[in-house]
Amino acid sequence: MKKTYNIEEFDFTNTKKSNVIIIGSGPAGLTAGIYTARAGLEPLLIRGNEPGGQLVTTTYVENYPGWKGTGPELMMKMEEQCQEQGCELIYGTVKAVDFSKRPFKILAYPDKTFLADAVIISTGASARWLGLESEKKLQNKGISECATCNSPMFRQENVCVVGGGDVALEDAMFLARFLHKGSSYT
Repeated sequence: MKKTYNIEEFDFTNTKKSNVIIIGSGPAGLTAGIYTARAGLEPLLIRGNEPGGQLVTTTYVENYPGWKGTGPELMMKMEEQCQEQGCELIYGTVKAVDFSKRPFKILAYPDKTFLADAVIISTGASARWLGLESEKKLQNKGISECATCNSPMFRQENVCVVGGGDVALEDAMFLARFLHKGSSYT
C-alpha cells in the first residue's frame, strides 16, 4: 500500500528557498543542473537513492559522441561538470510536491523540506524486472534492459526478450539484426 503525505503537516518556516529544484540525477537532470547553474539560477538537484539514472546500469558506452567508457564513469563526469557549474547536489527521495501555489513545497525522505520558485522533474524511467533472484546478480552479465545499448555484446548469440508492450517488441526487432536466434515473450 502506498503511503500518502499531507504536505501541510510539515513545517516549512525555516526552509531555504531555491530558485530552481531539479528532481532526478540522470543525464536529463544533470543537464538541467548545468544549464540552470550557467544561467545564474543557483539550482538544487535532489538525487534519489540510486543516483545516475539508467546510464549507471550500462556497461560500456559506445554510442555517446566523444566518450568511450562505462556508464558509471560517464555519470561521474556529468556530476563533476554539474557541480563545477554551481549546481548543489543532495541526497533525498522526493515523497510529495505541492504545486498549488508558489513557492512550491517539496517533501523528501527523510523529513527534508524544500521551497522552490520552479521545479524540473527529470525522474526518467526504469526497467521493470521479473522479480527473479538471479536478475540482479546477472545484470550486465547476460541479462540486460537495454537492447540498443548492449546488442553488440550479444552478436550471434541466442537471446530471449521478455516484456510487455511496444518496447519489448521494438527491442526484439532491433536485436533480430544481430542475433543468431531470438525469442520474444510478452
